[in-house]
Amino acid sequence: MAVFDAILALVLPPIWGAVAGAILGVISASYVATLLRRWPRGQSASHGRSGCEGCGAPLRWFELLPIISFVIQRGRCRRCAQPIAADHLWMELAGLTIGAAIGWFWPMAQGLALLAGAMIAILLFALDARHQWLPHRLSWALAIWGLALGGWALAGVSAANFTDRLVGLVVGYASLTGIAITYRWWSGRDGLGGGDPPLFAAIGAIGGWQILPATLFLASVGGLAVAVLRLARARESNDDWRQMRLPLGSLLLLALPFAMRLAP
Repeated sequence: MAVFDAILALVLPPIWGAVAGAILGVISASYVATLLRRWPRGQSASHGRSGCEGCGAPLRWFELLPIISFVIQRGRCRRCAQPIAADHLWMELAGLTIGAAIGWFWPMAQGLALLAGAMIAILLFALDARHQWLPHRLSWALAIWGLALGGWALAGVSAANFTDRLVGLVVGYASLTGIAITYRWWSGRDGLGGGDPPLFAAIGAIGGWQILPATLFLASVGGLAVAVLRLARARESNDDWRQMRLPLGSLLLLALPFAMRLAP
């Protein structure tokens, strides 16, 4: 596979890798957007035709083209004029951008593996940001990806070896679990969601134990900034700030690439 990638690199310029990555990324992200809309409702994204969430009319193939259909239809259903959820557009744009970047900088085989991991991470990010929900099986799938493919897919980006990643998985899970238990004992209430420790374990499996402190620190700084903004908004609207919940999982995933750059 490495020889095949080397031949492709000689024959095809990086722009073609970026184009291929963008196409795969936007298609993958379109499916991820469907999961984001259906999974929390208990609906399957793999069965049944896609339909308008307003009138229920089945969508035809030309109404399902990523980004293009949304733009042509001006973000509305052709039949009932119901607005189309913007989740699809933003997820597809993210997939397009990430896929193009991966295709430009990574060989084909590594790029495909990295794109798969990125799509899992994007879905986890969006589920936590939108629904404060981190499915355990999805986090553990990302952890398995990190152990099995992370060292190869991220070669040149992360120096962590398999042992570092395995220790990172254990330490990531144990550290947030310990924090959650301590906070519950001290305050008498839950301070962390049950999905945060498995996700932190997955992050350790991706980049090794070395990135865990920086990831948690950056996520905490980001969470503090979000909390300040929400607090200001809550005061204006007279909302109870004590009911505020921050998507720690989304913040951890957002901090991950920066932490990998800071890790020794």
